[in-house]
Amino acid sequence: MDAFDVLLNTKRSLSERDDILPFVRTHPHLVALLTSYNAAAATCNRLGVEVGLYGEFVADAIAGDRSKKAYCFVEFEDATPRSLFAPRPRHGTDWATRFSRGFNQVVDWLWALETLERDGLSRPNAATIACVGQPWHTKVTTSTSTSTGWCNR
Repeated sequence: MDAFDVLLNTKRSLSERDDILPFVRTHPHLVALLTSYNAAAATCNRLGVEVGLYGEFVADAIAGDRSKKAYCFVEFEDATPRSLFAPRPRHGTDWATRFSRGFNQVVDWLWALETLERDGLSRPNAATIACVGQPWHTKVTTSTSTSTGWCNR
């Protein structure tokens, strides 16, 4: 966790490709910890970084419990000043492209997992996480606070 703290506090912006994924590859215990986001998982005995899913998608990280078929699928995105919110032309903010991309990846995975069940195959118990941005990049306004609170439900 100390190394993760150093990563987050050394640079104001982090690249998914150049900073986050290389760190995750060399710190598998951090990915294993993500298994705890799926309450159905009792342990972490399966772990992967940049895992292909069904020939169409790639999860940045997957960690889980094989015997319980309970996994946590993770999508990382850049952590820059515009990763989470982007200014609107007039005023206020919109969800940024990086956030939308990460969120859409998660939706695609859930769709793919649902099609397994429709095809008569066993569907794993899946928890999903999209990690985008850093707190000091976000100018919190009433509308952004309300929308992020709603998304976290």
